[in-house]
Amino acid sequence: ATAEDSERELEDLFTEIEKFSQAAVTLKSHWRALLDGLKSAGKTTAIWGAGSKAVGFLTTLGITDQIVFGVDINPYRSGTFLAGCGHEIVSPDLLKSNPTDIVVVMNPVYENEIKAACDSLIRKPTIVTVADDPALLVTQLASHK
Repeated sequence: ATAEDSERELEDLFTEIEKFSQAAVTLKSHWRALLDGLKSAGKTTAIWGAGSKAVGFLTTLGITDQIVFGVDINPYRSGTFLAGCGHEIVSPDLLKSNPTDIVVVMNPVYENEIKAACDSLIRKPTIVTVADDPALLVTQLASHK
C-alpha cells in the first residue's frame, strides 16, 4: 500500500466515523422525541429489562418521568431501583394491576417472550424494542390510539 492509499483509507475511516456520529445523534433525538411525545399524549411507558442496557438507554437519553418503571423477571431486582436514573424495578405481575400503554424491550431477543407474557394482561401494552426505528414508531403508535 502506498502513502496515497493509506491517506484515502484514513479519509474513508473519518467519513464513516462522522456518519456514525450523526446517526447516533439522530437516533438519540428520535427516541427522546418519541418518549416525550408519548408522555405528552398521556401514555404510560415502561421498559422491560432492568439491567445495564436500560441504564445506558435511559441515562443517554436523559429520561426522567417519561418512563414509569422498569420491569424485570429477576425477583431479586423487584423493589430496587435503576442505577443513575432512579426508576423503580417491578415484577411483570405488577402490569396486571398497573398497566402501561407501551413497553420498550431493552433486548430484542426476548421480544416474543415478553409479548407472550403480556398476552395474559387484560389491557395489553404495545410492545416495541430498542432496535426499532423510533421515527417509524411515531407513525405506528399514532395509529394505535
